[in-house]
Amino acid sequence: MDKVNINRDMPWLSEAYSAATGSDITPRELLRAGERVFNLEKLLNVREGFSREDDRIPPVYLQNIETPLPAREGERYLTDWFGRRLTREDLEGMLDNYYEERGWDIQRGMPTKSKLTELGLEQFAEIVEST
Repeated sequence: MDKVNINRDMPWLSEAYSAATGSDITPRELLRAGERVFNLEKLLNVREGFSREDDRIPPVYLQNIETPLPAREGERYLTDWFGRRLTREDLEGMLDNYYEERGWDIQRGMPTKSKLTELGLEQFAEIVEST
């Protein structure tokens, strides 16, 4: 039997969801439902006053930007997948990229009205418009 990576196998996840609930859902519909949930979660935080300023990387993750950590192969700094040493500016850029991928306002760190409309959540647009 093939090993299934349940975190990435949307066809398998949609089949499991359908079997557990009795409601048929395609992999695309399941992804879209997850995206709606994630945007609603963000809107709850926005409603309570959270903004981009609150989306900060914990200091413990930033420790080895300037100070290396000891490792078997020598001292190690925070690097990307390719081994390139990362800076704080790189991490800020990653946050911009993350917001862009989500379809969110990069400056404010929240869903845009058009993203909410795309997801069928336009009734919640007043939350982002009032901030």
